[in-house]
Amino acid sequence: MSNLMKMFIFGKNIEIDEREEKTVYELFANTTIFTFIICLGAIIYDLIVHKNITEVGFLSLIIILIISYYIFFMMRIKKVYLNHKENKLSNTFLATLIFFSVFTLLTYLSGEKIDTLTIIINSIGSLIFGGCIYSLNKYNQKKIETKNRVKS
Repeated sequence: MSNLMKMFIFGKNIEIDEREEKTVYELFANTTIFTFIICLGAIIYDLIVHKNITEVGFLSLIIILIISYYIFFMMRIKKVYLNHKENKLSNTFLATLIFFSVFTLLTYLSGEKIDTLTIIINSIGSLIFGGCIYSLNKYNQKKIETKNRVKS
């Protein structure tokens, strides 16, 4: 799959160095993530306005998500991923905020009434989710640092 992806991105019989390959993969990953966000926004807009989800939009969202995950894991295998050590807390806060807003939005879109109890339950759930994400990021960072120390 990797050779097919390289041929798709770079073309056939082209020599590139590792720096150029990293740059292209980063740009390709950012592009697919932005496309994923636009597609997700279009699906949410369809859901709010028309109260249904089109099959083509859902299928394209799944395809873009698969491509994004493939690029992410390919970049991680090739050690292109960024060190998230300093961004751990801000990423956790962002994940907690997204978790809360998605569950509140889904409650609203399902037609249920949003009251204080729903907001409190969603807040507690998002704080638990944020704590789990933070501890998982911290564990993964320690694991990567340990692996790098062993290799050195």
